Amino acid sequence: MSHKFLTIRKVVLTRSVATVVATCLLSAVAMAEPPTGQSSDLQRRLKIVTQIQQLQTELRELRGALEENSHGIDELKRRQKDFYLDLDRRLIDLEGGSVIRTPADAAEVKVPAGEVAGDESPVASPGQEQLLYQQSFDLLKAAKYDQAIAAFQKFLQAYPDGEYADNARYWVGEAYYVTRDFDKSLAEFNQLLKLHPTSAKLADAQLKVGYIYYEQKKWDQAREILTKVATDPASGAAGRLAITRLDRMTQEGH
Repeated sequence: MSHKFLTIRKVVLTRSVATVVATCLLSAVAMAEPPTGQSSDLQRRLKIVTQIQQLQTELRELRGALEENSHGIDELKRRQKDFYLDLDRRLIDLEGGSVIRTPADAAEVKVPAGEVAGDESPVASPGQEQLLYQQSFDLLKAAKYDQAIAAFQKFLQAYPDGEYADNARYWVGEAYYVTRDFDKSLAEFNQLLKLHPTSAKLADAQLKVGYIYYEQKKWDQAREILTKVATDPASGAAGRLAITRLDRMTQEGH
């Protein structure tokens, strides 16, 4: 459900409140007119009181619906913010010790025409691995997720056992995660765990698997793997994030 859809729904409900109020008030006024038959003044007053009580009940119900929609919007915004804050944090961390291409690197490693990351034919020259990885990573930093996925996948075709293969696979999973394609993201992270059991990205990949189970409402599986990350002294920052998510699950009753 998009922010736009939820916002429109909230506006519609707000207008519904106004419509109900106007309709009921008009009815109350109409009922206050002098009776044409044998209705007594007491009967008219009782009818007005009943109408007002019905109006109050409907207002309470509509307010509840509005509050529920408002909560849904806030929750969606919070989750989306978590996605991007988490990605930004990891990108910044990686930049600190990642492959950063300098002018000297560019001069040493030249990519032949038609063999840049994202083209149809992957390059298998070991001397170009670092440059191709950096090109793919630059696309990810620019939030060009589809292009980044394609570039990293080409990179993995050329260097399936290369120095940066585990990182490349991790970032493919991350790009799918941010775009909320959880099934593909889970497949990539599980592949990383299978093919690179000693990777420095191991704890981060396990954390994201836990996050995906959380989004899929697979509470038992989410708690199991997040607990594993949280209790592993080697997990570092991933362990702290796992603890935070476990606390949230507890507060939410999962």
